[in-house]
Formats: sequence, C-alpha cells, structure tokens
Amino acid sequence: MERILSDDKFLTTLLDETNSIFITRWKSVSSEIDSNVEEIKKYIKLIADEIASVHPKYYLANQTERNTVYTVDIQNWIAVTLLGGCKRGGVKKAAVVQSKNLIADISTDQMVSEASSELNFVVKYFSDENSAKKFLLS
Repeated sequence: MERILSDDKFLTTLLDETNSIFITRWKSVSSEIDSNVEEIKKYIKLIADEIASVHPKYYLANQTERNTVYTVDIQNWIAVTLLGGCKRGGVKKAAVVQSKNLIADISTDQMVSEASSELNFVVKYFSDENSAKKFLLS
C-alpha cells in the first residue's frame, strides 16, 4: 500500500510500506521552477530528508512528467544531497523512470554519472514504473 508523505503542485512523495519503496513522482508543471535554484534545492532536500527518515530499502524516482532541467552548476549539489539521504536511509537499489523530456533526462543522467563513484547501490533506468518496481523487488 502506498502512503502519501508529501504532495504539492510540483512533486508527490510516497512510501510503499509493503515493499519498502520510497517513490517520487514529479509533475509536468515542475518546469516552472527551472530557473529557481533555491526552489529546486528545497525539493531535493525534502526528498533526501524523507528518504533518511523512512529508511526504505529501495528508491523509485518516477520522472516521467518531470520537465525541470538541472543546470550543470546544481547537478553536483543534487547528487551529493540525494546520495547523502540514500546513504542515511539505507537504500539498497534505485530505479529511475525516465522523463518524456529528453533534456531533463540528460541532466539526470549527468547527475548520476557525477555521483557514480560514490554510489554504494545500483541505479537502473526504465521507461515505466512497473518495470522499475520489478527490478527493485528482484
């Protein structure tokens, strides 16, 4: 069963308590915060803090509707912040459902590449949430 942890105009965070999966679902209007670095940081910090708080085994980042493009300047900060939350939360695997927005997807890929040497868990990419969940639970 999925329990909503937070929900607003740009992002919903949930916890699948049965399977210990922390889920983020960005909304299509997320592009409205593209140029607001502080707003982006607020959401990334929220995600990292919630992961650290609920201690899920798995993290599923559903970015299908995410249109926010992370600039190179902020990608490293996001990678370090999310990685810190995942480490504190004990995440074992992560799955990213790719955005429909190619540029948003590229910025995510660059960010994961930046953090790859620090990752102590596997991150894989998927085109849909069901495939991502199957990977996490395998």
